[in-house]
Amino acid sequence: MLRRLALTLTAAALLAAIAEARRLYRLCAALRHEIATQQSLRAAERAGRTVAERRLRRAASVVNPATCGYRPIGHIESCFVERRGTPRQGLLVPDARARLRLDPRAVQPAAALEGLEGFSHVHPPGLLGGSIGLFATRTPHRPNPIGLSLAALLHVEGGTLLLGGADLIDGTPVLDVKPYLLHDAPAGATVPSWCAARSDASRIASVHFTAAAEAQLAAAVADGSLRFYTDLETARSAISQMLQLDIRSLEFVTLEQRVEVRRCVQHVPAGSRPART
Repeated sequence: MLRRLALTLTAAALLAAIAEARRLYRLCAALRHEIATQQSLRAAERAGRTVAERRLRRAASVVNPATCGYRPIGHIESCFVERRGTPRQGLLVPDARARLRLDPRAVQPAAALEGLEGFSHVHPPGLLGGSIGLFATRTPHRPNPIGLSLAALLHVEGGTLLLGGADLIDGTPVLDVKPYLLHDAPAGATVPSWCAARSDASRIASVHFTAAAEAQLAAAVADGSLRFYTDLETARSAISQMLQLDIRSLEFVTLEQRVEVRRCVQHVPAGSRPART
């Protein structure tokens, strides 16, 4: 009698455990579906913003003489195809690459670039679109949508400038180029204490590529899919420098002070031409 009762209780407990396991399985499935839905919605939202930003930059390059009078001298071709992931200012990602192709309708490239290659850095002012005053920050949201970027001048070929460390998004119209001079940084220059620390500081100490991510990046370099990179080391270095700024993405995981890159895929924003980045 007691044994039969014990068996009955054991069977009841087993059935209850099975029912609970099924309930938890259904709950986990519902949570996975909800996470996938939210990720899809966020991706669609980012894609929509990217298309809107591209249209705004192109619209900004159409000059209205009555209100502006400025005409772009060319447009940037950049390894950064959207605002998300683009450094906050120039030279934070030294291995980032960009090209400025001068528009011969605006300037005569041969004459305009004469002597420029003797400089190591240039200022290409871009027509881009806190808790402290606007003019004490470098926010891109300005009364007049004009930005100033410092970039390394790597090479001049014909009417094209190859730039390093630029913080400009692909398609940015450029108004002017000026050389960086040694006295542009006066010896006695000072800044407030709240911005004395490096603005690129983060807790990320290292970036690790999984074997799969390394293979995908190597394949992209080998087949010429990357516009600005022909060797694996420089491409990997550019990605590492950007991720050490602690820019969050679904393509990598942050593990306290280390970033693990799990995939390297070509990103083409919705509504844009299939650019090789």
